[in-house]
Amino acid sequence: MLRGPHLGVEGGVYHVMARGVERRAIFRDDTDRQNFLRPLEAVADEGDVTLFAYVLMDNHFHVVARPGG
Repeated sequence: MLRGPHLGVEGGVYHVMARGVERRAIFRDDTDRQNFLRPLEAVADEGDVTLFAYVLMDNHFHVVARPGG
């Protein structure tokens, strides 16, 4: 279910989650997981996002992050 836009909170920490359609797998193997993590790690390394935690399951993921450095 899609939710409406949220107001940004300066310094706010966000929980981002997405699940595959009909709960189908979105990650088939570790290569898929690495391909997902590579750009996430790149924005964290550049200071665009502070990454606190993540978990990658077969059919969904969770990321806890704060925009900005």
